[in-house]
Amino acid sequence: MTENMNITSDDFFKQYNGHDNRYSTFKLIGVSADQVIAVLNKMGQTNKRIDTFSIGSGEEERGEPTVVSFEGCKIGPELIYPLTRELNCVGFADTAWDEYVFIAAKDGGDYYDFTAEWEDGEPLDRPDDDNCYDAFIKVTDIASGVTFGTGAGAIDKETVDYYGSLVAEH
Repeated sequence: MTENMNITSDDFFKQYNGHDNRYSTFKLIGVSADQVIAVLNKMGQTNKRIDTFSIGSGEEERGEPTVVSFEGCKIGPELIYPLTRELNCVGFADTAWDEYVFIAAKDGGDYYDFTAEWEDGEPLDRPDDDNCYDAFIKVTDIASGVTFGTGAGAIDKETVDYYGSLVAEH
């Protein structure tokens, strides 16, 4: 059995193309990139999808609080649960391949202290020429004010309704 290659800082911050857009996006609040990399490497010992080939496009926004975001190729957004549990923090994650999912988590469980609003006003009630809709949401953590963009373009009405329910509930 081969061991995963540890993720280095260079790997984490490299530009990343999401391998045909099959990726999830993660944002963690109140942690450093070094902490996130260490936890990902620890997880990579048992989850062979977490390695230098699957994690990238990392960013660290130093401020109060420090915010770290990254992408994971072919890694579902549910990874946010163990990440927030290990790091004792709040995090957001989403994916827009195969299915459309948004998750907010804190300390390994679901998190509800955020607002959600349409980015460019409510989506049109009618599709575009390709019979598709666009629905983009801005999620804001109430405690920190940190924002996370979720949603998708070229989607069906059912998916627009999914994002609409997120806005209506928050």
